[in-house]
Amino acid sequence: MMKEEMICGYSLPSHRATEILAREMASLLRAGDLVILTGDLGAGKTYLSGSLLYGLGLDEEERVTSPTYTLVNEYETTPPVYHCDLYRLSEDDEVYELGLSSQRLDGAIVIAEWGTPYLETLGGDAIHLQLELEPRRALFPSCGERQREFCQSLQEALKTLEGELSPLDALCSPPQSK
Repeated sequence: MMKEEMICGYSLPSHRATEILAREMASLLRAGDLVILTGDLGAGKTYLSGSLLYGLGLDEEERVTSPTYTLVNEYETTPPVYHCDLYRLSEDDEVYELGLSSQRLDGAIVIAEWGTPYLETLGGDAIHLQLELEPRRALFPSCGERQREFCQSLQEALKTLEGELSPLDALCSPPQSK
């Protein structure tokens, strides 16, 4: 099995590092984006989702919970966000019935935990983020035009935060000039 090529990755040794990454990501998200989060149980998918939501303007007093049993949680941010957990689903039809691709077309951001098998059903062209536990880090695989564009912008934005968040230089390709 061939190892997937990564555009970039960041060490996440603390909650603070995860929050910094998520808030920078939030500043680069746009209406209609799909963010797919993968990683083992306990890797921090819901924590990162919460930090993304706070970065998009969700009141910090509002609690962000895992949508494991509700399947989808809606948040009134600008643009609106639908945070879903698709782990318990097994068919494209089940995902389609949630209406998430329609919400994207209407300008909502969809954050999908365990969404990789349903990429096309969710509307395609996503920002993929793989969270790993040992060592704790965030990896962005090389896939899709929006992913490449997003990672280039993220790398540029995070340059100003050196010392706060460490890029995994061995994985990161330098940002391409525009």
